[in-house]
Amino acid sequence: KTPNIDKFLNEVRTLDIKQSTIKADKNNLDLKFTGLPEHLYGKDIQICDLRHYSQFTSDYKGTLDKLKVSALNEFKNLSEPKRLSNLKAVKTLAEKITKSWDCYLSIKDEKGSNLLSAINNRLTDFFIIPNKPTTGSIYNNFTTDLHNAILFKKMAISDFIKETEPLTVEVGADSPAVDKYKDNLWFKFGLLLATGRMNEYLSPNKTVLKSNYSAPKIAKELGNESFEKYILATINNYSLNNSNANKNIFNSRDKMLKIINHCEINNLAIDPYFKECLPTE
Repeated sequence: KTPNIDKFLNEVRTLDIKQSTIKADKNNLDLKFTGLPEHLYGKDIQICDLRHYSQFTSDYKGTLDKLKVSALNEFKNLSEPKRLSNLKAVKTLAEKITKSWDCYLSIKDEKGSNLLSAINNRLTDFFIIPNKPTTGSIYNNFTTDLHNAILFKKMAISDFIKETEPLTVEVGADSPAVDKYKDNLWFKFGLLLATGRMNEYLSPNKTVLKSNYSAPKIAKELGNESFEKYILATINNYSLNNSNANKNIFNSRDKMLKIINHCEINNLAIDPYFKECLPTE
């Protein structure tokens, strides 16, 4: 089970537009600042409510980012086959809901003009349409909040895919199963090193950690505290006579070639420095 990933994806896929029909009442504070014409008061109108996405009342992007971080941490702790199946499901979802987003962004009013250009920009969260259309039909900044909600959702799922792809082994068409070594810590850490994920923690010459980072802190941020010894051994380039020499990725030509081969098969860009460190035969 992946509760954090499911929660994140459910938020991304759901565009919750709450609809209701009410009688327009001048005492209704929700309608006070909508610019609703006088002749519509006393009549039934339909309200589509987006207040939960409003950037004036809450930080919706911040909410999405928190859900994404929890999902990423959960993803990092999955087995390789489960990572692969989850990533495929996310990509399928992203492709599917993009079509829904396009539909929302092409909503038309009863005059046939595009809603985005027809809307009056007002500080409210309602999209109001008379049940029996009369004049001027649409009021508020509903489309601004709708556009922002869709944009943030699109960015969140795109970032999730971008950050999980380097952690996922794509099985070839002729491969019956994922190679067992790809579940090992050295491979998972080596892949982060090869694809440049570690660069943000390293000095320009990539031989020492930046002063504000330590191996335990980096390992925790990468989602696996067991990476700590691999970080220390590799960045400090432990020699072969060190007791932790086997945790230095740069000590093993075989391991590095396996990582490089995986990157090339899956079209993952390889940091040139990683190839420079490949031991000679």
